[in-house]
Amino acid sequence: MCAECLSMVGCRHTFCTNAAKRGISVETLKYLMGHTDISVTSNVYTHLKLEDAQREMERLERIEKEMKKCAK
Repeated sequence: MCAECLSMVGCRHTFCTNAAKRGISVETLKYLMGHTDISVTSNVYTHLKLEDAQREMERLERIEKEMKKCAK
């Protein structure tokens, strides 16, 4: 594969990962990336780490606290 092709593939990986980190659903990313199989999107193109999962859990905790405040 030529260097230009490799950089385009890298751009697709970067786009997909950054979009996932910003909360774009894997279903939407699958469509945007043109994949027919969602596992390609989630297992090959989306490179999330433990820190990303921790950040999402913290976000969910903040949402839960806000919901409890509203319920009072």
